[in-house]
Amino acid sequence: MEASFQYLVLGSLAGIFFLLGSAFVYAGLGTTILGEMGNRLDTLMGKDVSLVIIGATLILATFLFKISAFPFQNWTIDVYDGSSLPVSAFMAATFKVAIFGFILRLMLVDFDPIRDTWDTLFIVVIIATLLYGSFLAIIQKSLKRMLAASSIVHTGYLLIAFVSIGYAGESAASSIIYYLVAYFLSAMGAFGLISYIAADEHVRVTYEDFRGFAHVHPYMAAMLSVFMLSLAGIPSTIGFVGKFYIFTGAIEAGYTFLAVCGVVATFVSVYYYFKLIALMYFYPACDSDWKDVPSLKGITPLTIGLIALAIIWGGIGNTFIAYFPGVDFLIDTARLSYMSLFIK
Repeated sequence: MEASFQYLVLGSLAGIFFLLGSAFVYAGLGTTILGEMGNRLDTLMGKDVSLVIIGATLILATFLFKISAFPFQNWTIDVYDGSSLPVSAFMAATFKVAIFGFILRLMLVDFDPIRDTWDTLFIVVIIATLLYGSFLAIIQKSLKRMLAASSIVHTGYLLIAFVSIGYAGESAASSIIYYLVAYFLSAMGAFGLISYIAADEHVRVTYEDFRGFAHVHPYMAAMLSVFMLSLAGIPSTIGFVGKFYIFTGAIEAGYTFLAVCGVVATFVSVYYYFKLIALMYFYPACDSDWKDVPSLKGITPLTIGLIALAIIWGGIGNTFIAYFPGVDFLIDTARLSYMSLFIK
């Protein structure tokens, strides 16, 4: 109830920002229809567009709140922790994809003439998001809260590509779409498997509860390790390829410092992701009653296995089968998704 009330109050405040920003945009452009706003803004360039800039900034504040960027991230850990695991998975993965899809359309098409206005603001937000998110993830003892905190760090990675769009253009925007797919698969797999393990009211979501887990349930431990490796950005996973394209795009756009910050945050993430893997494989089983963990049955092991396979295949591409769709196919698809943003 505390988490729901917190999200209700803060979400209402973010909604107020969005409505007020939309009112300012309407006052400056006379419309809030996607597509038309960009055309009218083009005709006003060279004139006073301060109302539009104020309104767009308020809308961006709502956007930063929804994706858990600094300084609007405080609700994330409590709300994720207070929600059921399937709901947390939806908020961490699907919700973020939808929000980024909308804001990409808004910034690339409608607010494109004034997009450079927020470059400095975004640089500060990115650095603060990476630093604060990494700190929060390190100090967590609950696995669920760690994944919630790490989602803040992944937001920082996505914002690095977002700020690079003005200079890298198509490659930066397509890297956002690619990384959203990579994070969606990794987060859904991790939250989904932990949700299954914590079923039947036998909640095991702390690091210590996973001591020796691989010795009792090797298949689940292996799949969970794949998801952690992808979230950490280890080579041969789709998470590594996604981060590679984001960081190279930032360097091409001249934001080498942001790319370095992202790499440092990735190294830090190895600690809290690999901590779980180490506990599962290199420690004896804890005294918990492991038989209470339900065995995988039905379509669950197949679904989890397919997600893990997609994560690995997204990392190795078409290395083994030359003409099988791999990384290049996914990147081309991301570019097509980028081009679809301009369809009117």
